[in-house]
Amino acid sequence: MKRILILVIALGALSLLAYGQSSQKAPSTKDIVKLEKAAINVETAVCDMCSATIETAAEKTEGVKSATVDLETKIAAVEFDPSRTTLAKIEQAIANVGYNANETVRDAEAYKKLDACCKLDPKKKK
Repeated sequence: MKRILILVIALGALSLLAYGQSSQKAPSTKDIVKLEKAAINVETAVCDMCSATIETAAEKTEGVKSATVDLETKIAAVEFDPSRTTLAKIEQAIANVGYNANETVRDAEAYKKLDACCKLDPKKKK
């Protein structure tokens, strides 16, 4: 009798699990987002702290999936959902934390708050 009761409970649990999985809707083509990639010139980035600040600012922008700064090329590679944000908004987010982004000029007050190493002019050599 106990075995039959356990068997019935087990079958009930399995059927509930199967129902739960079958009721989950598969993603439609409408749900699939086509991400865009963009390269943003971040000529004023000079160190790893600059990279981290720029990446964080870009990634906090709604619709941005990822951002990676290459200090050698001074390029931020950004992947974003164009239905949720624009390249101009991402550039502005970077400028708001003190760095030039393409033609968008950095915010002067944010620049003043950066660490000294981040304020080195990459165009001037010692």
